[in-house]
Amino acid sequence: MAKKPAQEKIVSVLLDRYGKSYAGEIGIDVESNTPSALFQLLVASVLFSARIRTGVAADAAKGLFEAGWTTAEK
Repeated sequence: MAKKPAQEKIVSVLLDRYGKSYAGEIGIDVESNTPSALFQLLVASVLFSARIRTGVAADAAKGLFEAGWTTAEK
């Protein structure tokens, strides 16, 4: 299903105003749509929903990914 032009405009304005998404900031290539990227996004979303600072969650996610926790198999 294609995005509506109005939705694309909103996304464009938000990205111009606020920069990257959290996924982009911690190096998750969501657009690749691979199992690894989707697993990393799941892990990051769990950490970002915890009652900790965003920076702590981002650092924890980066640490897990750097330690090799990039797929559900590991």
